[in-house]
Amino acid sequence: SPTKNSYLAIEINSNNFAPVYCKYDRIVLENRFPSDGEIAVFLYENKEFIRIFRQNGNQYILESITGRGSNIELTKMNECVCLGTCIDVIRY
Repeated sequence: SPTKNSYLAIEINSNNFAPVYCKYDRIVLENRFPSDGEIAVFLYENKEFIRIFRQNGNQYILESITGRGSNIELTKMNECVCLGTCIDVIRY
């Protein structure tokens, strides 16, 4: 079961991430850094972001999951903290 490796769940409190995540969805996180293309939660400039992790050579991109927000481009991964990688979604 995907939730076997979980360590944290975050409840979505708005529809800002629809259609990917909707209000009251719970994102289940695993305590690991994401691989290219995986969705994860990042802390960047004292704000949490749910983003698709992309790596292109020495450039790291935290890509908007809805296409509405702006991407965050990093040159070093120590510019942000990964809070966990999404491994499941619990919908109500």
